[in-house]
Amino acid sequence: MRKDITQYFKSYSKYFVFIFFILFQSGCSFFVPVAVTGVVATATYVVLDDRMIGVIVDDNVIFTKIKSAFASRDLNNLFMKISVLVHEGRVMLTGTLRDQKYIDTVLDIVWSIEGVKEVLNELQIADMPLNKSQDIYLATKIKSHLIVAKDVNSNNYITSVNDGVVYLLGVAKNKEERDMVISIIEMISGINRIVSHVILKSDSRRG
Repeated sequence: MRKDITQYFKSYSKYFVFIFFILFQSGCSFFVPVAVTGVVATATYVVLDDRMIGVIVDDNVIFTKIKSAFASRDLNNLFMKISVLVHEGRVMLTGTLRDQKYIDTVLDIVWSIEGVKEVLNELQIADMPLNKSQDIYLATKIKSHLIVAKDVNSNNYITSVNDGVVYLLGVAKNKEERDMVISIIEMISGINRIVSHVILKSDSRRG
């Protein structure tokens, strides 16, 4: 029995080491990588996520490659003004930029990254968010409400808040859970609008 347990850990230790390495490198210990500056975003613990280990690693690699691509073009300032959320190869971009040319640049970079299946462009042309502290408050409220919600796996959802608009990404086990999550967020005071990019567990895009 002892020998079997030892062999088990030897077999899977390389995956755990690789995951911890990726998370450490991205500066997001135990969290899905998120770039947060002009936009407030929240991520959830990967160890409680429904995604397979390989998919989690792939998403972290995609995020790291996107960040590196901006750095290689000396566009770190542009990267820091947006939020980049990755879930199962789907990349959601949120934030405000002052000109369409900057949005086009961001899209060109993200689409050039290997492994990106879909780009959800929610970038807006405007000045910086008017009330960042309020967005931080709303993001915290959303996270806490979803955590305590019955019949909702909050770990499968990632949110980003920009000027009171909530952008939602993730996978729902069914339509009922997705609708419940949206209803919970709608009840939080101060939220202007919800933009949902949540797909169902049975969605063919997950293949």
